Amino acid sequence: MKKTTLKHSNNLSKRLAQYGVLSLAIAGVSEANGQIQYTDVDPDFVGTLQSSFDVDFNGDTIVDAVIEQTSFSSSGGGNIQLMRAIAPVGNGIAANIVGNYTYGVNVPYGSAIGSTTTVASFGDMCQAGGYTNSGFCGTTADSYVGVAFDISGSTHYGWVRLEMGSSSSNFTVKDFAYEQTADASINAGDGLLSVDEFANNTFTHSYNKDTNNLTLNSSLPLSSIEVFNILGQRVINQSLSQSNEVIGMSNLQDGMYIAKVSVKGQTQTIKIIKQ
Repeated sequence: MKKTTLKHSNNLSKRLAQYGVLSLAIAGVSEANGQIQYTDVDPDFVGTLQSSFDVDFNGDTIVDAVIEQTSFSSSGGGNIQLMRAIAPVGNGIAANIVGNYTYGVNVPYGSAIGSTTTVASFGDMCQAGGYTNSGFCGTTADSYVGVAFDISGSTHYGWVRLEMGSSSSNFTVKDFAYEQTADASINAGDGLLSVDEFANNTFTHSYNKDTNNLTLNSSLPLSSIEVFNILGQRVINQSLSQSNEVIGMSNLQDGMYIAKVSVKGQTQTIKIIKQ
């Protein structure tokens, strides 16, 4: 299973736009069965008709799943919310298949998502007027989408937490996480506590375009930094040891970069515009 990138959801302009409005805070949390990478969507992404949110679980700029709302015309009428897994074959969304219809499963908090989960390439979430077999229609509480996706030929499992509009008029994406250990299951909501743990550390950063230096400040000693360009290529990989560090970026071309800064085994992801 070789992961491919679809132009529909992973074109450069769309990725730039999404990174421009989202601040992604990623924390790694040790679990008995592996390592969970959690991503907080801050601010929350609020979708309306014909909008979509690309889920990139591991930050490699390849879209793994899409939450979207699109126009829909049927005997029931109204708008429909969909979730889709992105190729290759094997990627899937937790689904409930009833006859010729496929519905997305609202996975209960704490329930396992893994090899025994039924998945499909897409799932209907909610339509104005409601779907009898939909687990998302009419609820404004937190909901969890289960996802199976591919990384370098291995299957990984994750969840996306969102909130649905009461009549499929909108949706809100709050955060998502995945199990970094191949084939290991994850429980819906695993990794949420990592945000509170990381919040106890004061972390700030600033970029000076005159000196081309990125300055990092933390109340805890910094461990490392990785910097990636918009193609997903790692251009800086540096070990750190102090609570205040200066990273030189003068040898990099102007543009947008994503940096992963590790502190005590947890990771903060920040966006940098070099100009």
